[in-house]
Amino acid sequence: MTSQIAGWKVSIYASDLNRSFLAQAAAGKYRAWALRATPEKIKRECFSNQDLVWTLHPRYREWVSFHHVNLAREQNAMPWPAGTHIDLILCRNVMIYFAPEGTRRLIGQLHEFLEEGGWLVVGGAESNIEKFRAFRTVKAGGARLFQKVATPSRLEFTPDCPRVARVTAPGPPAEAATILRAQADAEGLRKLADRGDWQGAAQYGKRLLERDRLNPTAHFYQALIFENLGILSEAARFLRQAIYLDRNFALAHYHMGLALEGDRHARAASRSFENVLRVLGDVPSDAAVRAGPGITVAALRELSRTRLENSQSVKP
Repeated sequence: MTSQIAGWKVSIYASDLNRSFLAQAAAGKYRAWALRATPEKIKRECFSNQDLVWTLHPRYREWVSFHHVNLAREQNAMPWPAGTHIDLILCRNVMIYFAPEGTRRLIGQLHEFLEEGGWLVVGGAESNIEKFRAFRTVKAGGARLFQKVATPSRLEFTPDCPRVARVTAPGPPAEAATILRAQADAEGLRKLADRGDWQGAAQYGKRLLERDRLNPTAHFYQALIFENLGILSEAARFLRQAIYLDRNFALAHYHMGLALEGDRHARAASRSFENVLRVLGDVPSDAAVRAGPGITVAALRELSRTRLENSQSVKP
């Protein structure tokens, strides 16, 4: 691996909201489960192994610097030096927890800091193509990648394309149709959303809710789907239903707060973020958040505190 990049100057800037996670990452130690998808050849070349712990070799760790960054709060809060242009930015499952204006701001900043021809990789649930019009969109292995180009390519649909039509268009896409042959469940709905197949996901969610109307997780995922389709009234309706069915659904309270912020209801938004902190209460910080793959209780607490401070700073 090192021979393939001989002569390269490699700099990797790693950032996170949680300082304890940054400390763990800086140690370069991973349990076997964390590397379960890593090819054995790479594990043997890049790590040393003792019992169940794999430690990254120092020659790779020296490329990486670690930075505490709050992307939701700070303007231009990037970990790299001013004037730096980046070849690859990985920002997976971050913007899904942002209010719409925060998402637009961050995407613009990431585009600005990318080198011409550089790549941005986000989570499947964040790859709504409308939000990435400044990029060239490339499909690879079932995922969407976004490339910065000098003259952005014309994308798949234009601003005047009716959004509702994307939900009500007859017949699901082939990929969604394959999944629909199985019994609908919340996991199948999440998988379609992760792929960015919003039309197929909306139809799949409708079928799931016809069978299981009291499933709060299904209502929550349906809310995220309509949020990405830009149908915010429907998104808010499904969020309210998810919370009605489960008052302790922390992530639903958080997204309701974002929706209320977007509608300029600061006091109501504050109550939603307070509900998140109440629900998470004594839950261990390293526990996973329900319906939030990749986010921990500690991270959601920090995000909620940040949004609560922002909401309370807005005059009614």
